[in-house]
Amino acid sequence: MSIESRLNKLETTTGGDCVVIWRHPDETDHQAKVRWADAHPGRHPDRVGTRAIIIGWLPPEPDTTKPI
Repeated sequence: MSIESRLNKLETTTGGDCVVIWRHPDETDHQAKVRWADAHPGRHPDRVGTRAIIIGWLPPEPDTTKPI
């Protein structure tokens, strides 16, 4: 199999939509997806062929350097 045919096969198997969704600190992943879908009519992150990447800040860790 030539490199060109391998690349063509890779492009057809990995194609699809990819969305990046920012998750607010006070919401769940599901709530972030719903909010995103409301802002983008006709598109939904759970549609077949769509990859959704959800990003957000982690909650702050407690400061363990201070004495109690």
